Amino acid sequence: MANSTTAEAYQSPVEELVRSIFTSQPKATAITAKLIGSDTIICAGKTTVSPTPILALCRELIAEGFDLETSLAAYRDDRLALSIRSIGEAATLEINARGTGFIGKPDRRIASPVRQNGQAGTKGQGQRAGGARRP
Repeated sequence: MANSTTAEAYQSPVEELVRSIFTSQPKATAITAKLIGSDTIICAGKTTVSPTPILALCRELIAEGFDLETSLAAYRDDRLALSIRSIGEAATLEINARGTGFIGKPDRRIASPVRQNGQAGTKGQGQRAGGARRP
């Protein structure tokens, strides 16, 4: 017989942040924006074009001096398409590499360490990869 209680699926802190940002109701003083297509948003007479227009708009609004706690309501035609609880939180997100969700936007990206040619780990002359000597 199956257990009647179900365990909640684990959510990373970033997933919880994304869920709370995109599911909360906008505040009464929310900024309103209009979505056009999949890559354009218009807000306060300003047009933003980006693969992630709402996130890009949030970053622009912060750069212009808007309060980080300001909410945003994005409409498509006359219907609420998305509500952002805090433009400050939304500005810290970006689409993950697979395009299937969100990740926290790093302050800067660092490449994986790569060994340069001719440095430690190169085989001496006369040796093969497995350590065997050439005949």
